[in-house]
Amino acid sequence: MPVIDQVALLRFLGALAADSPSRGHTMARLRGAQTGLRMHGVRLHLPPNLAFGVGPGLTTVPITEQIADRIRSMIPSPTHAAALAALLCAGSPGPHLASIPVSALTIDADAIVLSGVVGRRHFRHPTVHPIPISVRPLFKAARAIAQLRGTDANQHLLSGGIGTTGRHLRNSAHQCEVTIPPLHPWSDCWISRVEARPMMRESAIRGIVGVSEASAVNPPRR
Repeated sequence: MPVIDQVALLRFLGALAADSPSRGHTMARLRGAQTGLRMHGVRLHLPPNLAFGVGPGLTTVPITEQIADRIRSMIPSPTHAAALAALLCAGSPGPHLASIPVSALTIDADAIVLSGVVGRRHFRHPTVHPIPISVRPLFKAARAIAQLRGTDANQHLLSGGIGTTGRHLRNSAHQCEVTIPPLHPWSDCWISRVEARPMMRESAIRGIVGVSEASAVNPPRR
């Protein structure tokens, strides 16, 4: 039975939600992906309470080009700008965002991939937070600044733009006149509760049943 690349799947689903303009659009895209994957032999299990779920594309702020331009023009620090963008597109509390290591940002900055021990949290399974196209340059700039400063890949990417008790984040949001979305722990987000399994094709099932029946009628000799 084939193995499903969970991170690749979550990045695919996250990309559908990253630029979604509303909860309704996100749900329609995810249901469509669920149907399409089923046609290709993958059973995608979305959270049963998705209509009331939280996370990217459901409770986060859609980051339009106008908002991205405002962040770029109003926030001179790449780290502060990326931290505000992360707050809007992830909807996670400041301490969660502050613990994101440099290595969690994908090469093309389309997602943050968390696995293993991150800060005080341990992820038994990888989880992904998508980044909209409009603000990916902000994350790339924050990573470049961190690398120029000699920041280790396991050290924090955004902590400098968050501040004690999230003070820098609130100031940045106020300066850019953007609304902070409802904040939820990573474990509550819909994308952390997605499961996918390969479906057994009907021919394979018939084969297994046939072998079982044959074994029952003619048990193997010992």
